[in-house]
Amino acid sequence: MMAYNHLAGGLTFTATFCSIYDINVFEKPDYLALTLVSSILPDIDNPRTILGRCFYPISKWLETNYGHRTITHSILANIIWGVLLLLIERLSGGEHLVIIGMLAYLSHLIFDMCTRSGIPFFFLSQR
Repeated sequence: MMAYNHLAGGLTFTATFCSIYDINVFEKPDYLALTLVSSILPDIDNPRTILGRCFYPISKWLETNYGHRTITHSILANIIWGVLLLLIERLSGGEHLVIIGMLAYLSHLIFDMCTRSGIPFFFLSQR
């Protein structure tokens, strides 16, 4: 899928499911930014994507060692992202970062599952 699909779909998916928890992702610019970044974050493993170009050394390393749609397109990566957001939330005094970030990340995984190549949702290692 293209980045614009993940951005639009991620925003819709995250806004819909956050509303169940009475969280409005449009309430604060931080929430909106987190939603958009998290919805394209799994593609950091491809140096030709928006985030891949911004974080080229990390992106190149991920592509070389794991390939596209492997480790970053797994539930493990979503959990790691959630733990990192929890740490940021605790240190900054923010709220709702974990649920927003993990839902947006999950939206990317679900949308990529619907493509022909799919994703290894339970990817743990290359070996």
